[in-house]
Amino acid sequence: MSNIYIKIKSFYPVFFLFLLVLIIYLPPLLRGETLFYRDICVQDYPLTEFVKNSIWNGEFPLWNPYLFSGFPQMASLQPPLFYPGIFIYLLFPFDIAITILLIFHYLIGGIGIYLIARYWRLSKESGLLGGTVFILNGYMQELNNLEYILWAASWLPYIFLYVNKLYDQQKFKNFIFLILFSSLQLATGRFDFFYFTFIFVSIWLLYRFFREKKFSININELKKILFIISAFGFSVLLLSIQVFPVLEFIKTTVRSAGLTLKEA
Repeated sequence: MSNIYIKIKSFYPVFFLFLLVLIIYLPPLLRGETLFYRDICVQDYPLTEFVKNSIWNGEFPLWNPYLFSGFPQMASLQPPLFYPGIFIYLLFPFDIAITILLIFHYLIGGIGIYLIARYWRLSKESGLLGGTVFILNGYMQELNNLEYILWAASWLPYIFLYVNKLYDQQKFKNFIFLILFSSLQLATGRFDFFYFTFIFVSIWLLYRFFREKKFSININELKKILFIISAFGFSVLLLSIQVFPVLEFIKTTVRSAGLTLKEA
């Protein structure tokens, strides 16, 4: 009994974060409601329904004939066809599926912050506080109507965690997990978020390098940096089936040239 109690006690922060997310998002789910406004209403819902119907009819949704004179659905990234969460939409009605995915991604994001705190040998209470702040902060809550950005943001703590683990210990396991989590973030279709994650990681590594007063790069330091960079590179390679069509599509859009401040 004592061993069972210890195991349950060690997981209480996860239970707390799960209950926190349920309190926020379960009531609308039980009432058959959902957070259905802005991009969700005019973009995510109709495109997701098209993708869902296409797959159930045995067709891979490369092309959407219902937009303009035809639209490259796979290259649009919304919804991201190679992200595992897309299968939830195949199994449930849209309103239920989006609530399930909101609960899931807020939860894993909060747990990720908790794991970072524990890796830095902070107390469980500190990790729990960090995870709670991550879930409830204004930016993350605003993303409940920009679901694909929320998905990308929720994997950031895990990328950051395994960047630090790989920097500390060049184990193959850490390398694989970094590829996995960075690939999941890239698969959400938010290439911009993936790009800025890489920039953030680079700045953090520079900080760690100079914090530890390493003013010269030796073979071991170079090995650490190459391991981390190559993990991001492998992620791009794994998602190349999605990346290259998107890059080709971007060239044909008006957004490829950007906007002036006045136009924006």
